[in-house]
Amino acid sequence: APISEVQKAAEQGDAKAQRFLGRAYDIGNGVVQDNKLAYVWSSVSAANGDVEAATNRDLFAKRLSPAVLAEAQALAGQYVELYQPKQ
Repeated sequence: APISEVQKAAEQGDAKAQRFLGRAYDIGNGVVQDNKLAYVWSSVSAANGDVEAATNRDLFAKRLSPAVLAEAQALAGQYVELYQPKQ
């Protein structure tokens, strides 16, 4: 699927799409490579129950400085509130 569709699904709370978006940011596939957003989207996906995303999140966390990791964790917390699965 085009990255715009993946992003839309991720924003609608689709945990698998959220994991894919995290990976897209990890490798810069269709988006500008961004370690922080790779962590954030993986973290959101993991919070929404995707086990694979939790593994990715922990891997991506190792690339971030403590300060950036703290920012990423705060942003992930906001995204978890915003991008819950729609009932």
